[in-house]
Amino acid sequence: MTVLRFIAAEAWYEFRAACRGPLIPMLFAGLIAYVLIVILNADYLREWGATDVARNSPQIVYLMLSGQPLWLVFVWAWIFGQAVVRDRTASLQEIVLSAPVSLPALLVGRYLGALALACLLSLGGVIGFLLVPFLGAVGIIPPDAAGPQPWFAIGHTFVLFTLPAAVGLGALLLYAAIRTRSVAGPFAVASALMLVWMVGMVIVRGGEANAGLATVLDASGFAEVEEQTELWTPSEKRTGVLELTPPLLANRVIWTVPPLLLLGFTLRRVGREQLTLERAPASPSNGSSDEHKTEPVHTIPVPGAPERPSWPRATWNEMAWHLSLSFRGWGTLLALGMATIMGVGGSFVHVVLHADGPLVPRPDLLQPLLAELYYLMIVFMVAAFVGIMARRDDRPGYGEIVDAAPAPLGCRVAGRAVAAALVTMAFALTPTISVWIVPALSVPEAFSLLDPLIYFGLVFAPSLLELCAAVLVAHALIRHAGTAHAAGVFCAFMVVVSDELGVVSYPPAQIGIPAHVALAEFTAWAPWLGYVLASGAFKAALVVAAAGLAWLAWPRGAALTVPLRWRAGLGRAIGGAGALTAAGIVAAVGTHGVLYEQLVTAGGYQSAAAETADDAAWESRWWAQAAPFTTTGGEVGIAVDPAARLATTHWRLDGVRSASGALHGSLPHGAGDPRATVDGREAPVTVAFDHFSLPLGDCGGEGCTIELEVTVDGDGWSAEGEIPWLHPAGVWLRAIDVLPTLGHDPDRLLRAPRERRDHGLAEVVPDAPAAALAPAAGVAPDGDWRWTVDFAGGGEAGTRTAADGRIRGPLDFAVAWWPDAPEETRRDGITALHGPSRARDAHGVLADVVEMQVCVAEVLSAAPRVATVLQAPRERGATALHGDLLWLPEDAGWDIAGEGFGRWNRRATIASAIAEAHVTTASGLRKEQGAEWLRLGVSGWLGMECVRRRDGADAWLALQTRSSDQTVAAFGALDAPAFGVALAGAAGWLQRYAPLATAGWAETLGPAQAGEAVNAVVVAVSGGQPLAGALADAAGADVAAQLLGPPASSDILVDRTARAVDIGGSRWRWRQGGWEPLEVPIHVTQRFEDESGIRRVGPVPATVDPGEPFTLLDAWPSFERTPADNVWRGDEDD
Repeated sequence: MTVLRFIAAEAWYEFRAACRGPLIPMLFAGLIAYVLIVILNADYLREWGATDVARNSPQIVYLMLSGQPLWLVFVWAWIFGQAVVRDRTASLQEIVLSAPVSLPALLVGRYLGALALACLLSLGGVIGFLLVPFLGAVGIIPPDAAGPQPWFAIGHTFVLFTLPAAVGLGALLLYAAIRTRSVAGPFAVASALMLVWMVGMVIVRGGEANAGLATVLDASGFAEVEEQTELWTPSEKRTGVLELTPPLLANRVIWTVPPLLLLGFTLRRVGREQLTLERAPASPSNGSSDEHKTEPVHTIPVPGAPERPSWPRATWNEMAWHLSLSFRGWGTLLALGMATIMGVGGSFVHVVLHADGPLVPRPDLLQPLLAELYYLMIVFMVAAFVGIMARRDDRPGYGEIVDAAPAPLGCRVAGRAVAAALVTMAFALTPTISVWIVPALSVPEAFSLLDPLIYFGLVFAPSLLELCAAVLVAHALIRHAGTAHAAGVFCAFMVVVSDELGVVSYPPAQIGIPAHVALAEFTAWAPWLGYVLASGAFKAALVVAAAGLAWLAWPRGAALTVPLRWRAGLGRAIGGAGALTAAGIVAAVGTHGVLYEQLVTAGGYQSAAAETADDAAWESRWWAQAAPFTTTGGEVGIAVDPAARLATTHWRLDGVRSASGALHGSLPHGAGDPRATVDGREAPVTVAFDHFSLPLGDCGGEGCTIELEVTVDGDGWSAEGEIPWLHPAGVWLRAIDVLPTLGHDPDRLLRAPRERRDHGLAEVVPDAPAAALAPAAGVAPDGDWRWTVDFAGGGEAGTRTAADGRIRGPLDFAVAWWPDAPEETRRDGITALHGPSRARDAHGVLADVVEMQVCVAEVLSAAPRVATVLQAPRERGATALHGDLLWLPEDAGWDIAGEGFGRWNRRATIASAIAEAHVTTASGLRKEQGAEWLRLGVSGWLGMECVRRRDGADAWLALQTRSSDQTVAAFGALDAPAFGVALAGAAGWLQRYAPLATAGWAETLGPAQAGEAVNAVVVAVSGGQPLAGALADAAGADVAAQLLGPPASSDILVDRTARAVDIGGSRWRWRQGGWEPLEVPIHVTQRFEDESGIRRVGPVPATVDPGEPFTLLDAWPSFERTPADNVWRGDEDD
């Protein structure tokens, strides 16, 4: 037999042996189910920007199939490990390895057989995609959601990702199996690969630090696929082909060639004895020889009367035995130590290289980061360790001996269940060490010993205990060890899939997924402790019930057949096992009642589908009734009781007129049905879908006087982890939280065509008069308003910001209250209210506010007053100026290290908030078509312009580049067609695109003239003119059509030749889901960095003489795709 024939035969034998058992069918079913879950999950596809493309489009195929190697890496570890371990398991290693065959050829054949099976497993996902047309034909998905079979994308993914990953990672796994002669080595390598992948995806890519580095660290190549497909337009997602970029090519080479070389080197040097003989016992530590040893004297006690056995002690010994074996030796502790080092290093990399940083590594920032980093690795470690514990008695003859012992089965089950829980807790608490180390080294004043323990002990660990219990039940139910281990890994896989895809959004049903909480410095754990304890108790009850179920199903003795095991389980049901299961179920039902009451009834939880259905029903019921209304002002009195978590509002509106004879508005979350009087007469209020309608009757020429009374209950828990605004630990009150918003809110309209069809709405969103809509800022339109907020207990209870004021403009204000006084920092008449750990940040924040306020006044000739800067809780709204209080959340302004891009970004955000308050207040802007251009576009441009004036062109260019990248990504994640700025409503892409397009227009005029045009638009809108007409009058009809029309992009390039600078460029317009090139003359604006002026250059391409440094922008309202190549730095570049 030739060597090649021998290798082929051995590969076939290995492939056939690996296919035996239920592992392969289970994995195929799991992968097919995984693909179908994604395809059927419209909410997850919306996150990918894939709502308007086929469910089997190339984009989805690339994303799903490229990531499969990481999901399969533990299965591959088992498959490649069996190539070495299978003979030893059957005690045939001496016979097989002593055969007169080439050992390298034998191992190569087995490697190829395992490789063939590893590649075969990827077909599970392929089958899922091939079923998409069938799903469309039977009506499970919409027929137009099924596209043609993506054969090219499937083949391309296999050649570019699946095959190289199987070759390279398989070589690493086989090498580890040869070195350790067990599957422990391959599983350790798989764990390391998973950890490296999480570092690349969470630390590097999650912080948008370096996309190329993230690609290199990802053994599967998924990071590069995500990087490319996120930038695809909807039309490219339907037909796109992945590019072989230099980072992707380097990734494929790094993760394929070196592992193969390592395996080849190992195969050349490995000997039969290394794989056959057992390791020699450790030599004596004192160096003495055996002949000089003195045999110890053993004293054998005289047997006495047998003592009564202590089954609790036996349970304790069982638990201690399993724990000691789990942490015996250096392997587990070394792995946890390496994971801790990785967590510390990854944290510093994340905060230093973050795209919006550098950041300050405080515990409330690090805890969710490290939870995400460790989650995937710990999930599979729990599945492996719990499986090993469950199968530790499965040794020939030993299991029968233990089964025959008089100890009750409950002792063994309880002992190993407790041991499994303690090991899981140890894994879950591992990130705590990193959270202690990083702040202690960098931000000592923010160090907390207790917060990380609470987070990882009460939030993170209970979810992992659920997985631990599920794996234990799987091993109790399944007798075959290999199948049970596969089922345990499958449980871990499904938990990860559920977390990644958001299969379930209702928190109690998220098995194995930690609760979402956001911590703030002022409130700490006070708002969350009840939710965390209730959620943890619910999960603990499920764990107890699962442990009882495992006890009921645990096989013992000769009860191996299903009927015998069924009868044995019924017999245990009337004992401790049944009692434990029943107690767990009763406790779970009771704690779930508390969770449901607080999350759904009081907290207002709804699934995404339910929210969409409510919005559709709202549009059907109320949108047609939109009619112009006005009010001259009024007075607001709010009584807040933090202890009772109640806020009662008495709101008087003067001079109310409505063309339809009714006043409409939206109620805040937690509000009860309002009570109302019209001109002193009680009037009925109709409420549906959080919208109210109040008939006005005959108001006469001066309008009606309306009095509204609304009570808002701040009780309840947020499923999204949002900090409550009303709590005894602190009150963070904005007008929108306690007052109804008058007018119809167009942001609730469904804009995705498919969603509109599904809910029976008209294909085109109907128009409504601008005067019928809600204000663009605040809760009530332009008027003369007075407001007062009183807190229970008077001025002696707690500390608050200014609690009364007067506003001439849209009604908007904010108030904060603390049970204990915050720290204050003052500068130039502005007070910053912050926590102790932000004391050194406060001076930088105030400096930014002062400088940006002056800059806005320079450009717009006016700027609103800022009296207070508030450290608001993280993720509690966006940065905004409410009255004279600047609302600056922790994540937006207080986690910044105070230098570099992070500070430039904060300054731009502050300037944007001040400018937005000015234009919306001065204009009395409603949410009419194009309002987002004035609210977001103008303010965003001013934010970047103020950074350019104060920090220079490099800072401005960095902001332009970051915004441009985010704009491209936003167009790749559209959840509705982008027809134009005026028709987009509050679409997410506007926040990125509008400032850049406005900057392109402003650069053609110069900041001064652009500011004058903006002021003219503001004056015209305040006088009642529609925004589109006002913009056309101020900037010209063509410019207005470009600013408010379909999105546009440009790419201007500066290139140095021998004696001149060449300028080139291209333009695109968004059309039908993609960028369409335009063949038009291109003119650019040349801005000199020494502020010597600007000039127009064109048409492009053109040549200019090299001189002073300058920057080019397209003289057209658009966003520049690559601002970095628009810059000429002069001769210093040479």
